[in-house]
Amino acid sequence: MHPLAIKSGALALFLALGFCPQASAGKVPGQAMPSTSPNGFFVFRQLDDDDPTEPDRDRESTQAVFETKTKRRIFVFPPYAGDSFGETVRVVWSKDSKRLAVNYRAGGRYYATSLFKIDGLKFTELPNLEGTLAAPLESAKIEQVKALGLPGDSYQRRINDSFTTRRWIDDNTIELDSRSESSVLIKSADGEDIEFVSAALRCIVKFDPGTMQWKIVKSLKLGDE
Repeated sequence: MHPLAIKSGALALFLALGFCPQASAGKVPGQAMPSTSPNGFFVFRQLDDDDPTEPDRDRESTQAVFETKTKRRIFVFPPYAGDSFGETVRVVWSKDSKRLAVNYRAGGRYYATSLFKIDGLKFTELPNLEGTLAAPLESAKIEQVKALGLPGDSYQRRINDSFTTRRWIDDNTIELDSRSESSVLIKSADGEDIEFVSAALRCIVKFDPGTMQWKIVKSLKLGDE
C-alpha cells in the first residue's frame, strides 16, 4: 500500500469529522472577535440581534466594522461566513490599519480569506486571490496522482481547501497559507482503494493595483521550512 493511502473506512470517518488542517479555530491566524484595529479607530465584531442600535442590519450578515469613537456601524462584512461558522472568524489588520484580512470557515470543508482596502471610513474588497494559488496547488497534487500510477487528469474528489492570511507585509503584500486535499480512486485486481493527495504552500502574494491582479512572488512548501 502506498504511504499516502487512506482506506475507504478511514476516509469515511475523515469526511464525517469534516476534517480540515485548520478546523480548530485556534489554529487559524488572526485575532478573534471583537478585534480592534492597531490605530484604535475600528472594531470588527459580531452583530447583535438584540441591540436596538442595529435595527437595519442585513440578516444574512453576522459581522461588521464599527467606528470606535462614534460606535457607528460603517461596514457590514459580506455574508460569506454563516451564523454556524461565526466562531471561526479571525481578523488580521495591517500595522497602519489601512488593510484588513478576514479568515473564516466558508463551508463544511472550506476556509477562505477576504481582503479589504481601508480609505478613511470606506472599506473596499480587493479581488479574490484563490485563483492565483489554484495552479501551483493543483500541480503539486497532480504530481502525487502520477506517482500513484494514475493519469494526471484522473478525477479528484475534493476533501477540503483552505486559504488563510497570516499577515500584511505592506499595503499590497500578504503572507498566506494555502492547502488543498483530494482523494482519488485506484482499482486493482484486489479491489478498490482510495488514495489521498494534498498540497500546502506558504506564499508571499502581491497585489498590483494597476492590473487588479495578485501575483505569487515567493512560495514555500509547508514542511520544507
